[in-house]
Amino acid sequence: MLLEFGNDYTNIVFEIKKEGELERIYISNIIYGGKKFVSCQKGLPVSHVTLLGKPYKKLFNRYANCGETVYLVGTKIEELTHKKKFVVEEKNETVFVRTTFTLDNDNGVLSVQAEVENIQEENITLESVAPLILNGIMLDEKSEDSECIVEKEDVDPTAIFNSKKTLPYRSRPRFYIAHNTWCTEAIFEEVDLDKGGMRGKEQTKRCGKILISSNGSQTTARYLPLGIFQKDDYGYFMFEILPEGSWSYEIEAGASDYDDHEIFLCLSGKTLVDNAWYKTLRPNEIHKSEQVRIIGAKNLDELIEHTTQNRRNAKRKNDLGVHKQVIFNIFQQCCGPSPNEEKDAKWIPLVAETNADYYVIDAGWFDSGSTHAVGVWDECKERYPSGLIKSAEKSREKGMKFGLWIEPQSVGIYCENKELLPEHCFFHINGVRTVCNGRYQLNYAYQEVRDYADKIVNKLVDRYNVDYIKIDYNQTQLGNDFQNGSYTEGLAEHVRGYLQWFNEIQEKYPNIIFETCASGGMWMDSNIGQYTTVYSASDQGSYYNYPPILANLPFIVLPEQEGIWCIPVGGWKESECGTCNEQVIMNVINSLYGVMHLCSRIDRLTAEQKELLAEGISYYRELGKIKTEFIPVQPNGFAKIDDDIVFTGGKTKEKLYISVYNLAKESRVAVVNLSKYKVKSVSLVYPKSSMNEYSLENGKFSVVLDGMTARAFEFEIEK
Repeated sequence: MLLEFGNDYTNIVFEIKKEGELERIYISNIIYGGKKFVSCQKGLPVSHVTLLGKPYKKLFNRYANCGETVYLVGTKIEELTHKKKFVVEEKNETVFVRTTFTLDNDNGVLSVQAEVENIQEENITLESVAPLILNGIMLDEKSEDSECIVEKEDVDPTAIFNSKKTLPYRSRPRFYIAHNTWCTEAIFEEVDLDKGGMRGKEQTKRCGKILISSNGSQTTARYLPLGIFQKDDYGYFMFEILPEGSWSYEIEAGASDYDDHEIFLCLSGKTLVDNAWYKTLRPNEIHKSEQVRIIGAKNLDELIEHTTQNRRNAKRKNDLGVHKQVIFNIFQQCCGPSPNEEKDAKWIPLVAETNADYYVIDAGWFDSGSTHAVGVWDECKERYPSGLIKSAEKSREKGMKFGLWIEPQSVGIYCENKELLPEHCFFHINGVRTVCNGRYQLNYAYQEVRDYADKIVNKLVDRYNVDYIKIDYNQTQLGNDFQNGSYTEGLAEHVRGYLQWFNEIQEKYPNIIFETCASGGMWMDSNIGQYTTVYSASDQGSYYNYPPILANLPFIVLPEQEGIWCIPVGGWKESECGTCNEQVIMNVINSLYGVMHLCSRIDRLTAEQKELLAEGISYYRELGKIKTEFIPVQPNGFAKIDDDIVFTGGKTKEKLYISVYNLAKESRVAVVNLSKYKVKSVSLVYPKSSMNEYSLENGKFSVVLDGMTARAFEFEIEK
């Protein structure tokens, strides 16, 4: 018997089979836009739960097994206001498993989460709970008993098979790994799956895999917890994990008992083998897995559109309008970690002239001024002898709101209050308090720690009446001792506690903007993205390195959440501080479609450059009116870190907005086909005084750009 669950965009088909007197449920296929993006030919079970010390039927080349054999108890569909759920309940004599598939009504994103309950009278230990495992990723619909079919002229089918068995040739999907290193976030690398070992060979029983794993509290410090498949005539298939600290996913080719063209995708979250994770469940105790999401689309623009809609639906609602406002943060190429009241007295009037909305003091205002001494969160008397309140008052006198930087998950090793919190409130491994980057990590699983964090925010509100709080996180901790499992589960407990506190503190102070930062974008996943108002998307301080990051950020962050540095004057040292008109322009364009984090030595701007900055800020505010309806676009595919020509932008129902960069030192003609957007006219909107040659003919747009320059355009769309 087949069951179908879906909406106008996505359908997932389940098959119920009789096995003796009991029934089991399997995922049959997943269809997007009428095409089978995932054809689960072998009928993979819905549930994948493995217990420590139990043998299972082998599924992959590694440890991942079919897990507990559970039988169907029942299914139900829940219709909610803006989404619907398909719930599958299964059990055996040991565990009860509830898997929930959720679809928003207005997009094709399918979210999956599993809950496992111990229903026996003895403890059990979980070693993995995979919310979703799929096989047959975007296979061609060819006959299984057909001869080898060559789909491309340059493919030699005899080079593919080394056995006498003849199998149909099926073109491989391409796969993109999402790199996210410090100052080089959101860069997608195309991987050759065959060279990665995905082509099986029967006589050797060869089976390869690609494993992407992250261990530690900075969840995106090396990779993003997502990946994208692409296949000709099929489009794109994206998956994403919403992690609680450590996470992993893997792609494997089928073993000898599977066809060698099959590709498996295992979205396991955290596991024993890859993340040293396990968790012991007492009788009647329940473990909830990470949530995972999958989506198919015919092109990148549709993929971004559905993902953007899903994230907006999931995001905590607020109407503070940070995407319409300019945040001046004095850190980047300005004061750095050494602010003081003398510098504030100089900068506040200058910043007010830019028409900024917020004046934010970053690291260095607190305690001794060293990040290795944080914890008490009193102002540094040497730097603020008259009190920090004077800077707060001066900023308000000039019409700006006031903000401060804090790092409330950390206590510095030189914190003056050694008895700040009891010992159990800190991270430990094997009973030893761990240290990273000169800081101890606090464990938000404890109410005592959440109360401590409350007191920090309360102090900032009571003393300085802050309107903006930047919460940074400049360390990564592997984990924490946990009485009922591994240190990886101890980290997960902390993350759950932190997100609980983060949500509660925003409920308590609904008029304060809370920014999430972790050395830039090192904690930039969709789990915390559901709670935060604005991310610091990158610590990148060189404006000409930003465009490829900006082009790919929409796969991770909502436009109205992207905190982007606008640094019109470069250089940290006095002798190196300098700028030119084009540097001002490109910095403004970098932040047009996100949230402008203005900074740098604006006192070095000429009168003409101040006018360019003012014009850019004015246009940025105009875009703020449509930004929560703004759908990012990808007119030229993924941007690479060494691309000379980069396009960024988005669309509404009325207009297409495109910014074009030439990052080469020489003049270039940038060309892109925009016909799919049904554009009918174009105008150069920033800077309006520029004299660039550009044209739009039959949807093909071209513009001549000098080296190291950028321009912003608007296109009217046919209705």
